[in-house]
Amino acid sequence: MVLLLFLLPPCQSWAQSQVIRLTNGEFPPFLTEEKEGYGVASRIVTEAFAASGYLVNYGFFPWKRALVLAERGEWDGSVVWSWSEERAESFLYSDPVIVTREVFFHRSTRDFTWDGYESLTGYRIGATIGYFYGEEFHHAQDTGLIQVEHVATDYHNLRKLAHDRIDISLVEINVGRALLKEQLPEFRDMVVPYDEKPVRVTTLHLVVSKTLMDGEGIVSAFNKGMKQIDDTGRIEEIFRQAGLTRRMDHYE
Repeated sequence: MVLLLFLLPPCQSWAQSQVIRLTNGEFPPFLTEEKEGYGVASRIVTEAFAASGYLVNYGFFPWKRALVLAERGEWDGSVVWSWSEERAESFLYSDPVIVTREVFFHRSTRDFTWDGYESLTGYRIGATIGYFYGEEFHHAQDTGLIQVEHVATDYHNLRKLAHDRIDISLVEINVGRALLKEQLPEFRDMVVPYDEKPVRVTTLHLVVSKTLMDGEGIVSAFNKGMKQIDDTGRIEEIFRQAGLTRRMDHYE
């Protein structure tokens, strides 16, 4: 779904429009069509661009499509993504917008620990289409060391876990807790995170398509605006309003 009231053709010059069109998706509480401002990360991106004179137009899509649309230049960029060598071929990366902590969720009735991917042989692992979980995880998947089942969203992953259709689910810890609290409350005591050993702690970024003539200037303007709102304490305030700490230690 496309949000905000007006769209401008991709060929229209930035000097005239000062509008940037970004694909987005469901990754609550950081990105979501259901919240005012479209989630913590969306609010940071919107306000950082506003500080540099840009208006943001979001379109919400499934994640795989969101990336493809931006990669082709049909949209100007996308929020928010971790760095990968493959994506870096097509996109310019901003400074970090948020930091995330990806962990395995499991059923509370099952004792779970893990110590390297070799210890996960035989587990049915849930993952989300279009997500990058780090080179080590994807190598273990590609070599057949681990068994991974992909679905469209983290929400569907946690539902599968609650219904015992997978053994563990890889979800960002605050995203998982938010989904269980707000969309899957009947499973909140049934599904829990194992947060002693995260799979990955990573930064997520605005990405801007390299097809844009002034892509580097747009990223530079965004970084400048984000530093400006950070210096005023506005980013901290956005996190507090969402019930999060700045470095996402917990979701209450």
